Amino acid sequence: MEHVYERFEHKGHIVEIVQDEMAENPIQDCDDVIKVVMWHRHYAFGNCDDFQDPEDFELHCQAVKVHRLPLYLYDHSGLTVSTSSFSCPWDSGQIGWVFVTDEVAQKYLNPDEDGSYDNALKGTVEVLDNYLRGNVWGYRILKTCRCCGSAEHNEVESCWGFIGDPDGDVKVEAMHSVPDPPNRNVLAI
Repeated sequence: MEHVYERFEHKGHIVEIVQDEMAENPIQDCDDVIKVVMWHRHYAFGNCDDFQDPEDFELHCQAVKVHRLPLYLYDHSGLTVSTSSFSCPWDSGQIGWVFVTDEVAQKYLNPDEDGSYDNALKGTVEVLDNYLRGNVWGYRILKTCRCCGSAEHNEVESCWGFIGDPDGDVKVEAMHSVPDPPNRNVLAI
């Protein structure tokens, strides 16, 4: 069932902020410079399958300079990931790594003050975590019927795939996308 987070009126239209239940994995569906490699028997939501096992990945890290952080999964009534371990030893553990080669990082990323790329790596994991927790949103703009005020089946515009806080970018974008009401004071000749 569709989850409407918020419904409000703006410029004579109804705006709905709705959970995007058909969101695509933002890590797998992008050619990102930061890679997520993982080994799990039930899940495969990373974007790198170049390595058979953790030992194969370790050999790669010895041959090529890599910036990396561990990837931990907590699996209990839902999924969440982090670069820090979770407190529950039964339902969580390390499942892989988030990484970028030094060559790619220097070309495409800005380093942190300490010279690492930890903030960029953590940002990628945050995006993945929002996706896994269903924190992906869209909006619909509905035109109300002039005669009865109904907003049913009169969709003017919609956009989906906003990751993160539903009160953030999706709401701002929705409000900017609402068309101005027609100017009724203009006399047509």
